[in-house]
Amino acid sequence: MDAAALKAALGAGIPTSLAEDLVDEFFEIRRDVATRTLGRASPGKFVETVVQILQALENNGKYDQQPNVDGCLRGLESRTSTLPDGLRICASRLARAMYALRSKRSIVHKGAVDPSAYDLRLLYAGAQWMVAEFLALTSGISATDAGTLIEQVQLPVSELVEPLPSPR
Repeated sequence: MDAAALKAALGAGIPTSLAEDLVDEFFEIRRDVATRTLGRASPGKFVETVVQILQALENNGKYDQQPNVDGCLRGLESRTSTLPDGLRICASRLARAMYALRSKRSIVHKGAVDPSAYDLRLLYAGAQWMVAEFLALTSGISATDAGTLIEQVQLPVSELVEPLPSPR
């Protein structure tokens, strides 16, 4: 997957710095999923960038440097907006869920199974959807090229090392 192509495509419809941040954070989450490294990526930063992008799209490029993430997302779906419903309702709800998962699950867990790995995979799936949605709606490239990038974003993550077979 080509980070530079993603940044260029997204940068045509959203502020370049936000396109770069979104792609960089997306790749960090993807890298953590691939390596099963927990805690290096910052899904909260990814969601904050999503909020800034939504603000920029709605306000002619203007956005808060430090947005009130939950407040912005909660308010977006309940008010009139120029954003399409896929962003106004679906993206805001998904981003709120991702933000809550990131902040409310970073606590001591009871039980033998640590939810961090499957939480990370869910956060990555949400990030894939967000990047694909922004590509579909804001990229300055042809529908064919956007479709190709979306297909790449949606590819499953392979583990970098083959797991050992289970003992029989």
